[in-house]
Amino acid sequence: MRYKFEIESMSFSVYMLIKKFGGMLFGIHKHSLHIKLSEKLITIGHDISEGIHHIKLKEPLDFKDYDLRTDMHAYIYDNILNIGPLAFVLSEASIKTFIPYEHNYQLDNEIEDLSHHLNQMIEKKISDHIIHKYNQVVMQLVFDHVNQFIEDQSLEHAIKLLGLGPGLTPYGDDILVGYILGKNSIGHHINWINDLIDLADQKTNHLSAQNIKDTYEKMYPMIYIKMIEDLFIHKKIEHAEKLMEIGDTSGIGMLIGFLHGIKEGEHKNERL
Repeated sequence: MRYKFEIESMSFSVYMLIKKFGGMLFGIHKHSLHIKLSEKLITIGHDISEGIHHIKLKEPLDFKDYDLRTDMHAYIYDNILNIGPLAFVLSEASIKTFIPYEHNYQLDNEIEDLSHHLNQMIEKKISDHIIHKYNQVVMQLVFDHVNQFIEDQSLEHAIKLLGLGPGLTPYGDDILVGYILGKNSIGHHINWINDLIDLADQKTNHLSAQNIKDTYEKMYPMIYIKMIEDLFIHKKIEHAEKLMEIGDTSGIGMLIGFLHGIKEGEHKNERL
């Protein structure tokens, strides 16, 4: 039996790669799938943001309800993405082009106040929920390494965050993604970033390493862009709060990293 669903957004580059080479089902989760496509990992789901490596669906699915295996082929025929019993229908409007986000912004007192408020919200969420959900010994080790990185934002401490902590994308990686996003947003270059990128594939999982690389290349999913523009242009935190809700720890980790990344005057970073 075939089950048909509609695609809201797929990048043109991913469309062409699947159409030309096909892909393989790599990961099956309750609300998302991962397709291995050449050297890229593509995420399929509803509760994800539009982005170059995301295939966003128009409705939520529980993928555990379907007969799927990680060796299934993914291919496009007649503008339908086929994976086992699932058929995802593409329209012309759903195929989109994504480009690097090149805008830089300046900090001001209002943004610093909003950042302080967000930090308070993060501390409360960590103390109320996260710290009790995971092994406290493990989480204390994770938090210790995060604090060391915040105190000394060096390659040595960044490497210790790769692959560290719970989550489909480990918490330490989410901190780094947010930090890179923050530095990009204010036009600061991280002088050790190329070394970190080179190590990411060895030190963490494929999805997380790809997120770090995509962020470095400024190929942001829409939720990052909305959060940046909401904060810097509109002086609001609505989309930062939405980011905070992603996953169990991912959104919080990214936001922590971002808020430290936008702090100017780090002697280890140079203005682009």
